[in-house]
Amino acid sequence: MLTGGLRCPGCGSQRAIHALLHLNIKDAFLYNPMVVLSIPFLVLLAAATIMKDTHPGFYNKMNSSLLVRLLLVFIIFWWIFRNIAGI
Repeated sequence: MLTGGLRCPGCGSQRAIHALLHLNIKDAFLYNPMVVLSIPFLVLLAAATIMKDTHPGFYNKMNSSLLVRLLLVFIIFWWIFRNIAGI
């Protein structure tokens, strides 16, 4: 009711994560495809943080302002797309 019927970019994320924890990738993708598709990025981000001292260049690239802006743009486009397509 608060969003006027629009789905936020994170709608279904909790159900998607629950499905992923039960290894049900198909259902997770149906709940929120962005959650499933963001897993490789999150793994890279975690690896960059873990290897921060040994690979500072990789860490800096994964935490650059450009990448943060691109992620924000991706989330906004996903929000628009999922409301137009009805996903």
